[in-house]
Amino acid sequence: MEDLFSLPFEEWIQQPQVIIGLVMAGITPLAMPALVRSEFCLNSCSSHGWHKDRTYNMEVVRTTGLLWEGSCLFLLVYGCAKYTTAWAMVGVFIYSFVRSMAMIAVTYVLARKRMAQGVTEDTPLEPVSVYTDIEAGTFLKCLSVFVLQMLLYVLLLRWIASKSFIEEDATDEELARYAAGSIVATVQRTMSQGFRSGELEAFWMTYFFGCEGKYRRPYHYPKMRLVMSWIVNDLLSTSVFLLLPLVTMGSDNDMEFVKDCTAVLFISQLDSFEADLGEGHFLHPDTGNRDINPDSESSDAASPKAAATDVGGDALEQSKPVQL
Repeated sequence: MEDLFSLPFEEWIQQPQVIIGLVMAGITPLAMPALVRSEFCLNSCSSHGWHKDRTYNMEVVRTTGLLWEGSCLFLLVYGCAKYTTAWAMVGVFIYSFVRSMAMIAVTYVLARKRMAQGVTEDTPLEPVSVYTDIEAGTFLKCLSVFVLQMLLYVLLLRWIASKSFIEEDATDEELARYAAGSIVATVQRTMSQGFRSGELEAFWMTYFFGCEGKYRRPYHYPKMRLVMSWIVNDLLSTSVFLLLPLVTMGSDNDMEFVKDCTAVLFISQLDSFEADLGEGHFLHPDTGNRDINPDSESSDAASPKAAATDVGGDALEQSKPVQL
């Protein structure tokens, strides 16, 4: 890996792609509302008025934000990778961590506000990954998948760190593969739910703070599951997808390009559930009747009969004639 301090900042800041990326990042507060408004206008031209569905509106904002974010970051990553791959990777990891912490804080505040208003319901929680399958899935299975994902991600990142991307040595075909990899990574991030909307908001916030803690079980290890899911599905997944164009840029041919994209997509979806798991995997809130001992039920059910027997026995004893 190159020296982390080998980046010539004065030369780097003058690169066209770096300038464009920084300008796009700087005008984000102005560009995002304009892009979102234009998206609403285009989708409401054939209908009467604005679209009123909240889910649709949030999806428009999320998709537009990911497209704009990817355009800025892919330009900056390429500008850094021309000089040192290490700086590109460090910058991506720092950005992914800060972004993740900000999104978690926003999700926590909104979830606590919604639950304080009593908006939550006692509905079963559906698992979306092996980390959220805490009702029927074993912790050993969860840990095994986490170790496997970490191993594959680390090997991929080691390969990226060992590569050298010099603009003078880059061919037109490699630049085209970098652009194609940027499109693949952006589309994949747009199509996937992500850690925040897929797990944190839909599952974990309700598990920890919803229904007065009725979802919790002593055998779930929820905090460990949450941390493992955050590492692989948020921190590492975001970093690898932002570095995916560098992976595809180093592909030798078109078939290697397809294999590289498929491998990264496979690692990110390794813990996801594609099929319906069934009602047995759904997490239901504890209503207070789940811890009843079957033996106690049988004994209680048999107690009236035993009582009747005792009463009958006493009556029989009383009815016997007294022998003199």
